[in-house]
Amino acid sequence: MEQRSTETALNWLAHLRGERLSLRPPLQEDAPAVFLYASDPVVTRFLAWPRHSSLADSERFLSRAIADRQGGKNLVWLIEDDSGVVGAIGARLSGVNAGVGYVLAQASWGRGYAGEALKLLCDALSTRSSVQALWAMCVAENVASARVLEKGGFHAERTLESYFSCPNGGDALCDVVVYTRSLGIPPRRKRSLPGRS
Repeated sequence: MEQRSTETALNWLAHLRGERLSLRPPLQEDAPAVFLYASDPVVTRFLAWPRHSSLADSERFLSRAIADRQGGKNLVWLIEDDSGVVGAIGARLSGVNAGVGYVLAQASWGRGYAGEALKLLCDALSTRSSVQALWAMCVAENVASARVLEKGGFHAERTLESYFSCPNGGDALCDVVVYTRSLGIPPRRKRSLPGRS
């Protein structure tokens, strides 16, 4: 019963559509599109994963993302507009909590895409899953990403000083700000969540 409930919830979360964007599960053939943004040194400067140096890196990422999605705990969606794939957004589920992160191709910056993708994901998790609280980590220098989180209803909770070294930004340890957001699922909605009676 638990497995069926998880599968049902994941099916509901598979394809999310907004005004300008759609979020969908990754496919192996998306490797060239992923490589375009994942190999950009400007895009990856503050990210926790190493910049992709070859198409094989993007292929390995997609293989992991597809396998993880089947496990139902680490979910990745590709962000698409009319031109195709422009980034990715993910949620790592842990009970009623989820950690979120996103990346957007440089050509799509300044258009509100990261905020729209984050809103799509938050709304879907709020109404279609048992997740009640979200968290995200942002390098303190990454002002643009912090602004996206704040506009998306996240609040800076604490700063972790010299927390980690950005693999694409040199050896210096970076301060990281932890952001949180409560989804505040209404009681009437809880009764219709998968796996609940």
